Amino acid sequence: TSKACALGTILDSYLNPTKGPIANLIVQDGTLQTGDLLVSGNTVSKIRAIIDNKNNQVEYTGPSSVVEILGLSNILCSGDSFYVIKNDKFIKKELYQKNKNVKHSSIYNKFTSSYFYFNSNNQSYDENNKYINLILKTETQSSIDALLKAFNDIPQKKVRLNIMSIAIGQITINDIKFASVS
Repeated sequence: TSKACALGTILDSYLNPTKGPIANLIVQDGTLQTGDLLVSGNTVSKIRAIIDNKNNQVEYTGPSSVVEILGLSNILCSGDSFYVIKNDKFIKKELYQKNKNVKHSSIYNKFTSSYFYFNSNNQSYDENNKYINLILKTETQSSIDALLKAFNDIPQKKVRLNIMSIAIGQITINDIKFASVS
């Protein structure tokens, strides 16, 4: 019996220090299997493991299932759709062309237009305004979305936020060095 390729939505994604990038997703159509090639945004990943809502590892899952996926090559964006492909030759070529034109990650692109007020390349710096330099580090991509939405909802006429860096994962020594020189 042939099973249709899965389609669905990424609910959340985070970086586990020992297991790597992990995503929670909902399968909306088709069957998702261990070993499938999952495509979301500019990322293609081979699924190493599927964990169901009872924390059991399963070989496959069908529609209306919320599962955790291990084996991702990158952290995925919450709310993005995903699909499964059987042949990776075509998709690798297509994603290579897409990635050549992408300057920054999708997370960076989400906040630059609304939140990034000053840097050495931006002439909008005003000495009369006060600036708060921020370096954001969160456990999940959805936390970044929530923080950026909250920042957007705060009136910022007297103080401007200068988001220096935003990333998912644990704070590293490089983060601390960056903060000390900022």
